[in-house]
Amino acid sequence: MSTISSFLGLQIARSALAADQLAMDVTGHNVANANTTSYSRQSPVFVQNTPLNYPSSGEVGTGVNISTIKRYRDSFIDAQLRSATSLQSYYNTSSTLLQQVQTMLAEPSNSGLQTSLQNFFGAFQSLANNPSDLSTRQLVISDSQNLIFSYQSIYNGIIDLRKQLSNSLSTLATNVNTIAQNIYTLNKQIAIVSASGQQPNDLMDQRDNLVNQLAQLVDVSYTTDQSGNLLVSIGGHSLVSTAGYDSLSVIPDTTNPSDPNDPTSLPMSKLIWSSDGMNANISGGQIGATLDMRDVNLVSYLNQLNSQALSLMSAVNYLNSQGYPLNSSYLVSDISPTLNFFTGNSITTMGIDSRIINNPGLIGASSTGGSGDGQIAQAIANLQNENIYGSPVNQKSVSGSVLPVQYLGSTGYNLSSANVDVGSSGIYNLDFSNATAAQRTLTVQLGGLPSQSIIIDQTNFGSLANLINDINSKIMANSALISPPHAIEDSPATLNLALSSATAAQRTLTINGVNITVDQSNYNSVNDLISDINTQIAASSLSGHVQAYNDGGLLGFKVIDSTTSNLSVSGDTSGYLGFSSTGVQNATATPLIQAYQDGNLLAFKLVDNFQGSTPIQDSTFQGSSFITSGLQALAFPTVIGTASPSLNIVTTSNATLNFSLNAGSPVTLSIPTGTYSSVDSLVSAWNAAFSSSSLNGRVYAENINGNLAFYTPNLGISSLTVTGDGTQGFDSTGVTNSAQADSGLYNFAMYGITANGVDPRARTLTVITTNTLTGQSIASNIYLPSGVYSNSTSIASELNNLYGGQGEPLYGITVGTDGESLTFTSNNPNQSLRVLGEYASALGFKNYDGSFTVANAYIGMTSNIGTQGQQATTNYNNQSNVVTLLQNQQQSVEGVSMDEEMTNLIQYQTAYAASARVINAINSMLDKLINATG
Repeated sequence: MSTISSFLGLQIARSALAADQLAMDVTGHNVANANTTSYSRQSPVFVQNTPLNYPSSGEVGTGVNISTIKRYRDSFIDAQLRSATSLQSYYNTSSTLLQQVQTMLAEPSNSGLQTSLQNFFGAFQSLANNPSDLSTRQLVISDSQNLIFSYQSIYNGIIDLRKQLSNSLSTLATNVNTIAQNIYTLNKQIAIVSASGQQPNDLMDQRDNLVNQLAQLVDVSYTTDQSGNLLVSIGGHSLVSTAGYDSLSVIPDTTNPSDPNDPTSLPMSKLIWSSDGMNANISGGQIGATLDMRDVNLVSYLNQLNSQALSLMSAVNYLNSQGYPLNSSYLVSDISPTLNFFTGNSITTMGIDSRIINNPGLIGASSTGGSGDGQIAQAIANLQNENIYGSPVNQKSVSGSVLPVQYLGSTGYNLSSANVDVGSSGIYNLDFSNATAAQRTLTVQLGGLPSQSIIIDQTNFGSLANLINDINSKIMANSALISPPHAIEDSPATLNLALSSATAAQRTLTINGVNITVDQSNYNSVNDLISDINTQIAASSLSGHVQAYNDGGLLGFKVIDSTTSNLSVSGDTSGYLGFSSTGVQNATATPLIQAYQDGNLLAFKLVDNFQGSTPIQDSTFQGSSFITSGLQALAFPTVIGTASPSLNIVTTSNATLNFSLNAGSPVTLSIPTGTYSSVDSLVSAWNAAFSSSSLNGRVYAENINGNLAFYTPNLGISSLTVTGDGTQGFDSTGVTNSAQADSGLYNFAMYGITANGVDPRARTLTVITTNTLTGQSIASNIYLPSGVYSNSTSIASELNNLYGGQGEPLYGITVGTDGESLTFTSNNPNQSLRVLGEYASALGFKNYDGSFTVANAYIGMTSNIGTQGQQATTNYNNQSNVVTLLQNQQQSVEGVSMDEEMTNLIQYQTAYAASARVINAINSMLDKLINATG
């Protein structure tokens, strides 16, 4: 029969002592980590030991043990808190960055862009009041330069902020990568502890803390597998898995330039996954806010600023071109079509034409040329209150004030004396088979150099490309219009003046096979480097053949004799001297000026900027420029009466001509016999003939420089052919002129001075209709023929007759008048309407409109940024309240309560003391038993 061991009581008491001791250790651990971030409260789980089974007395307990140490954690609250923390971090970063932008804008203030705009318009208002005062003109330039500085300071400041945010991605990516590595390491440690049957509570706390840190950086997703591994992903991509962890890399993003309006600017950085090179789809947290601010908000601000500046530049340049400079009888546009007040094609290149800076008198302040007339300056000042920026609001009706109608009559155009500068383009007669030498002559004036004339072939070129080839071949055949062989550095970014540590290869250029090695020293300027190179050349076989020169700050070489036909300059792979190892090979003679095809129009451009050893410099404007004149040019498909056969004003029989549109069947028309006193009377007779024929509204006659000419408005007519018996200047061969496609909104030839009327461009309007349901827009040109119109009603009637039919640009639109203005009204309830004009001087419509003034657009932008900043701050505060609430909930579950721990400690101490007393009691009993029974 089994009996209970006398020592069982000691074993039971010992187990109690051990359990209570461990429980007190756990309590002490809780107390010690009460302020530790992400620490989860722990508690011992007491369980009975397995009892002993005695037949005589049944089961007898064997004491207690702690089966596990419980970790208090609520995964649902954790997930909510991490999501809230990610949003809190996002809004905090956004709020901070938006505050930086607001500080940069410095609005409202006495030094902000808004003040600069007010001063700019105020200066033009002063000029309008006193257009002859040079000091006022200088004030216009000064305030304009301040405006440019304000625009560019804000713009460049925002670009710098983009760069800073881009640079910060490296640090942020490193933080993510470090966290990912540590989570993976902890996963392995936790797995080892768990496999041993233990509870890795502290390791799991560390891992949870890392996930909390990660949530502040990005929006993170995670799950735990059956083995206890924490699997983490970002934007659907696995960051930490059982197999390992991925990392973020930072590389340049060539599709995202720092300046969104300059593709060549420094590229921003982007985040990719190191494992596969795919773009990292990151949102939320500090990184998400950084990317959104950099690539959405800041890009939007830059684009708005750039658009606002361009709108102002365009409107001011347009008005200035229509003004007369001080003491001048020529319009600004007649002096030079490129003489714009503002230069540049973006906010960063925005400037003032150097010719105007050097001579403020060139500002086109007057509309008449009168000394006291400041109407153009007033018009520019009025832009402060005109909507020139943004998309215009939907409008059913628009109007424009027509100039006195007598200006719309014309007896001719002096187009042959047109000035063409860089970028100007025109539609040219292509058939010069019957043209005189004068009609085939092109005069080129390059800066201060003597003017040169070239004569194109007496032939029918058939296409614009053939005409351009002939012009360029004539240019290359004129030694005064070409530049000798020269080479400019092909790698400007690598030109290095600090050559004290450069190798011999890096200091060597190979010029036509001859090695020129400069000194191993630091040069103070490009000119110092050039001086050393020319010294080396003078001592070589290149002496007298090649020379180095300064090409606008770049290192250049040119041939200086007449026997050297080409030039080759190259460096080594480093390109230290601005020339790559490929270099500029076989540079030959180049034209100074060149004709080219701009879309489908003829244009000229300055190709090179020096002739011989002297750069082309305009003696008046101190800058490279050129002027071309000549080549009879007309606005639309036109035929000019030829010199042979001659135009016969006194007709002895019916004058008959054949007109063919789009190479179709000819329409034969005649005018009455009789004696016509002038070409103008012939024009009237032919227009009367057209009005009663199928060509009504499609072909018109005009007097062009004393020649009888015919033209077609651009109504889908691609070509016009005129043949006759010679009495009207057109023989059986005839003349065909093909229209070229529209350039932008208008289809005109050259910039011209009208002799007794209005430039044809002033009689052209572009009508833009938009379907308000689909958003589709259609732009069409309409052209008012020259003539004498008694009032604006007669102009409206003519336009309705020409273009109001079905399929025509004004179908569904009524042209009317309110007495002084032409009105265009859409009859379609689902259609909005815009009307633009090349000049506002004739039919009352400008080449710009919008929904905001530039000042209001900027104020609206700054207000919007302020609103965004306030909203981000409000969102941050609200989200912080949510985070605090969730943290409190989390603390109620996992936080350490000192009161509770003290209570537990007393409980465990009491139990420990009681267990000790049990041991003492058993010890005394056993002592008496053993000693007494000896």
